[in-house]
Amino acid sequence: SNGAVNNDIFTLTESTTATASSPVGTYPIVPVATGANLGDYKVVYVDGTLDITQATLTVTADNANRAYGAANPTFLATSNGAVNGDTFTLTENTTATNASPVGTYAIVPVATGTNLSDYNVVYVHGVLTVGDGTLTVTANSFTRLYGDPNPTFTGTITGAQDGDIFTEIFSNSANILSQPGQYPIIAAASGTNIADYSLSVQNGMLTITKAPVITTTTLNTNLIASGLGVTMTTNVTSTTSGTPTGTVNFFDNGNPLGTVTLLDGVATFSTTTLPVGTNVISTIYSGDIDFAPSTASAASGTTTVTVTPLDFSIQVTSAPTINGVYGDTGQYTLHLAPTGGSYPGDVQFTISGNGPIASTYTFSPATISKNGGPTDVILTVKTIKLASLDPHKDLPSKLSHVAFGLFLLPLLTLRYSRRSGKKLTRMLSHLALVLLSLGAISSLTGCGAGYFDHVYPITVTATSNGVQHTVSVDFHIEKSPQ
Repeated sequence: SNGAVNNDIFTLTESTTATASSPVGTYPIVPVATGANLGDYKVVYVDGTLDITQATLTVTADNANRAYGAANPTFLATSNGAVNGDTFTLTENTTATNASPVGTYAIVPVATGTNLSDYNVVYVHGVLTVGDGTLTVTANSFTRLYGDPNPTFTGTITGAQDGDIFTEIFSNSANILSQPGQYPIIAAASGTNIADYSLSVQNGMLTITKAPVITTTTLNTNLIASGLGVTMTTNVTSTTSGTPTGTVNFFDNGNPLGTVTLLDGVATFSTTTLPVGTNVISTIYSGDIDFAPSTASAASGTTTVTVTPLDFSIQVTSAPTINGVYGDTGQYTLHLAPTGGSYPGDVQFTISGNGPIASTYTFSPATISKNGGPTDVILTVKTIKLASLDPHKDLPSKLSHVAFGLFLLPLLTLRYSRRSGKKLTRMLSHLALVLLSLGAISSLTGCGAGYFDHVYPITVTATSNGVQHTVSVDFHIEKSPQ
């Protein structure tokens, strides 16, 4: 107050129509004075002004995160500064959509409600962080044989967002001739917006296993004599690519024969020691680092060798017939050969048959050793000149008296027969004695000397440890003159 005198004291009070809930605006402040002697004054009241200004309402949006391609989360916001029980509705929004790339985006809060105009609203934006999406790239696993090409690799991609399309890419270090083992299949992806993803890669595995082979065995013969050689050839062929290495074991009726190292997929084994009888040949391939073991089972007939006992052959290679007269010598050539690796034993020779009279026989060589091999043997037949073919010039005259006596012998016999009176006996005796006398006279005088034409068969037998073979030749004695 102003203007009081004489030490007058007044009490001043003020009032206004504004209340705590009055909106922003100006309101009069009405002063009132009370006190002694107030009546002695002309009181002039000058109202004051109450200015109600806006309260501060701070609305803050919470920060949020999400992955690329995902939907925006539910945003949150808080308000601070509301008075008199004022309540407000808070909403938040952002410019980020599902397709928005990785980055940060403002979360803008908005408050609505009664009496909001009485507030100075301060908005504090939140931050939406869009992080990488997770793209899971998976490669499938595969198995193949050594020597086969790699299969077409496949896999899956999951996690693509907002229609993004990606192509899966695979890499692998194995080639067609890579050794058996495991080789990782590396997966990757390409495509638009790939930078907005973090990749989760699950590699596959290529497993290469040993390749099977085809094992076949052939023989150069299915029938041999004991001691002769047989050659067995085994071919080991890949069912894929490449050439098998390693060894092949050969068996005879299940018994080991030998082991041969493959050369360009082929193993050859020769032997001369197969026993007599039926020999079934089988083979086992050992396998190597790239190829699996394999057995070539005995195929009926094709891998069976029949071994026959030792034997030999004999044949006449010269002319089988010699022509001559007594006193001549003839030779025959005989060829002997073992049908196996050797003769059954040493070969001996014998002669049988009705050869020329008093002939001698020699063989050159006289024997053939067990391991003598093919041999030509010369058989020499030597005849002798018989005496009847070379009569002495004086022999007829010297024997004439003997011949005359032999001639008289039948006559004397005839005389005796007459005395006996036996007619039949007489006739037979007479005839026999006449014939005997004539033959004797002819022989002793040389009358009718010489030999008729005749062929004499000669049988040669060759024997080797109980095995015998024969051949026949002929010696033709031609008719000789007297």
